[in-house]
Amino acid sequence: MEEMVKRARDIAIENLKEDGYVAPVLLVEGKKGDAIVSLQLKDKEAEMRFAGKKLAHLSPTAITLVSEAWMAKRMPPEGKKIHDMPDKQECISIVSQKINGESQCCFVPFTKVGKEIVLGETEWLPEGGVVEANILKPFWEAAKKGSE
Repeated sequence: MEEMVKRARDIAIENLKEDGYVAPVLLVEGKKGDAIVSLQLKDKEAEMRFAGKKLAHLSPTAITLVSEAWMAKRMPPEGKKIHDMPDKQECISIVSQKINGESQCCFVPFTKVGKEIVLGETEWLPEGGVVEANILKPFWEAAKKGSE
């Protein structure tokens, strides 16, 4: 799974350098085929549920979500969001998860200075770390329901 995340990271970095942004996409690997889904992420749960339902026929085994996000060095206090934190940083977020729940993720911090994009070091989930990929749950629920 780490290779899948590395490939997605490399493509996302190239997109960021060429286009100035990373369009959110969902990469789906399945027993019966693969798919790439362009996302808007306006209603995250509904979009993920819709993708899971529409792609259930592929018998998905792993999914990878690539998007821009905010990251911070510490968790925000109750009632606050990461984008409210003073130490927030823009990043490329890559979260991958297998059907069994095994997950891998990384974040690539970046800063835009005029038209130049300055990339930070890729930050990987520490070994043994847990990915709370709540955004992926509606996909799996719909995919399982759709394949029944």
